[in-house]
Amino acid sequence: MGASLTELPVNSRPTVRINGEQKTAVDELLNAMMLHETADGMSALELSFVDWVARPSSEPEFAFGDNAVLKLGADVKVYGGDTSSPQEIFRGRISALESDCNVDSPPNLIVLAEDSLNAARKTRRCETYEGAALADVVRKIAGRHGLRATVKDLPSVTSDWVQLNESDLAFLRRIASRFDVAIQVVADELQAMPFGAEPRGTLELRWNDKLLSVRVTADLAQQSKALSVAGYDSARGSATVQTGAAGNLGPGRGRNGFALVEASLHSGVSENLGHFGELTTAEAKAMANAAFNQRARGFVTAQGLADGNPALRVGTWITLKRVNPLFEGDYVVREARHAFSLKTGYTTAFTAQSAFWGGVA
Repeated sequence: MGASLTELPVNSRPTVRINGEQKTAVDELLNAMMLHETADGMSALELSFVDWVARPSSEPEFAFGDNAVLKLGADVKVYGGDTSSPQEIFRGRISALESDCNVDSPPNLIVLAEDSLNAARKTRRCETYEGAALADVVRKIAGRHGLRATVKDLPSVTSDWVQLNESDLAFLRRIASRFDVAIQVVADELQAMPFGAEPRGTLELRWNDKLLSVRVTADLAQQSKALSVAGYDSARGSATVQTGAAGNLGPGRGRNGFALVEASLHSGVSENLGHFGELTTAEAKAMANAAFNQRARGFVTAQGLADGNPALRVGTWITLKRVNPLFEGDYVVREARHAFSLKTGYTTAFTAQSAFWGGVA
């Protein structure tokens, strides 16, 4: 009896479009891909092509030696998954080309690209945003670089934000991390929202099925009973010390690290993260909450490798199954690497986090 439709092999070779066009030579000569994305914003892409082709009427020659298709500054889009219905996983511009020649293998042309935050990475400035909300700063930076800003549930704090000889990307990353905000470019949209607050998508991964390998660690070393932030509120004319509280802990259920550290290690230590200078009381409170949530979500970390899946992205909520029952549960993806090679096919490596462990409340 023949295989059913669901058992037929899937062609998961990446689809690449240069300046909006799909080229036969690009499809046929692609031999490797690596796409890296994190919650800090800006994805980086590497594509490798066999740069050697036989011509019917001449000697073999370099396939991409004419600078006609793969060229600096060209727009590049990459799609992953089944080639019959691929999903976009990267959009950016080619920023570098490399030629790799060896005597024991055909030459390769390496294409390096970054997404639309490339310009923000290279734009350095000094600026003060007086009395601005965090969302307003995100919108202004997005607008400078031709991006639409989508902000959601950012802390409602205003401040005099100072960008001192920093690139727009470094400045955005710095202030976003203070408040546990993830930034990411999707198509021409700059998204900013609390990390893990809501799923970018959901996915179930079963070990020895779509989940090829995984290592999960529940670690109390960085867990504390409480975290506080200190500063000076000039409007009130006094110091402010604010203690963080559990809020956006992300997906999962079970026992959390800040409760277990006291019960398991008999350590009720409370940490002060330091004096941050000028801070309003509201700003200090938001920073303390963010730090507490970040630390709590780092309690359980999963590092895994799965069959390639374009839905396995930063911000996706994944459910791990068929692992040790203590580690089964829901996690949020913090980092993803989509890779393809002729030897291994399409795979996705990921790092995910959860504030909960043990599978029971």
